[in-house]
Amino acid sequence: MATSGAVIPRGPTIGPDVYAVNKFFTDLAFDSKTLPYLRVLPVFFSPSTRTPCLLEAIPAVALASTARQLRRSDLMSESHRRYGNSLKSLARALADRDSAVSDDTLLTVFLLGLYEILQPTCIRSTEDQDSAWSVHGRGRLALLRLRGREQLKTKAGRNLFTLIYHQQLASCILDHGEPLPEYPSWLESCCQTSPSCNLVQRWHDVVSLCSQFQKYLSNYSPLQNGRLQDLLDRGQELDKNLDSHFRTVCGSYRGLVKMQDPVFDRIADVPSWSGLDHEPALYAELTWRMVDNLYRGIRIYLLNCMLKGLPLLAAPALDYQALGSEWTNTINTLAMEINNDIPFILGECDSSGKKRANYISGTAFRAYMMILPLRAAVKSAALSDENRQMLEEQLRYVVDMRGLGLAFEFSKVRESA
Repeated sequence: MATSGAVIPRGPTIGPDVYAVNKFFTDLAFDSKTLPYLRVLPVFFSPSTRTPCLLEAIPAVALASTARQLRRSDLMSESHRRYGNSLKSLARALADRDSAVSDDTLLTVFLLGLYEILQPTCIRSTEDQDSAWSVHGRGRLALLRLRGREQLKTKAGRNLFTLIYHQQLASCILDHGEPLPEYPSWLESCCQTSPSCNLVQRWHDVVSLCSQFQKYLSNYSPLQNGRLQDLLDRGQELDKNLDSHFRTVCGSYRGLVKMQDPVFDRIADVPSWSGLDHEPALYAELTWRMVDNLYRGIRIYLLNCMLKGLPLLAAPALDYQALGSEWTNTINTLAMEINNDIPFILGECDSSGKKRANYISGTAFRAYMMILPLRAAVKSAALSDENRQMLEEQLRYVVDMRGLGLAFEFSKVRESA
């Protein structure tokens, strides 16, 4: 006689987006591990209080990152769908001024920019289109201007501004983005000096000067050699200042772990060191090594820009000819220092080169930050073929292991001398 067995109810299932978002927070939006990069996202990811554009943007980026790492086309398809939903919701938010200046909208613009970095091929159909870094560049600047200098008067506002403006400055170096001319005056009137402000200020200064270089070179006239000489002199002075600013910033990061109540801006703008899965000193060292590479990349960008101007001098002075050789050597030295520090920055090796056994949170964040110095080095015509090959391999590793899609595009770029 047949007996009917009881039907065992199926347990609850967890969608891939839940896994992806959790991994995204661990890799990119971690707490108390280094600078407060995206640490506001878990708080913002609350359906009861957040706008639809942000609620769709977070899983879109998370799924894109996971899809690239796991090579899952189904997850990428779902990521595309979420991206499209976020764009539609963002368009509605931008139609209302109050919504347009909200933190949710600014974060959404950043995340959609990050999405293009993770999956640029779905956005770019030809090589002549804007690169992934600049897709939302004008929108970023428009929102920052709409929010005005007032955004720098609060802790959340400063963190969000630094996050967004970092992406904008990166687009200036990696593609053809534009800086925000108002930034220095905003900073002077609204913020005290801090390590992060120093870094962004120096970066802004370099990008602004190089923008003047590029405009001059595109409309070059031998009658304007005096202008070129002035730009080169300013570039040399700025390059000399970068090293001292770097030492100040890294000294500040190292000091954070020794302070009970670290003052990062006017108030404690960095998270507390409680709840760490490693010693605070390790995260501080990871951070200053990462900042070191950022400064190296910025210096390479500046030196490479100045090198392009040297041949145009009507009668190059001897010291400038010698500087050309010196700058070329400096670029190659900085490039190899960038390459050699990346395994430590990614948390894969300790300072002695021994492989680490335990995962360190925020690896994807640090890999993302390393695209800029690697890109600046690979693009430089002054880089030797041997060094270029090593850095191209490093970029390929970033894309293969970290799901950062744009790195592979950068590894194929070479500028003509």
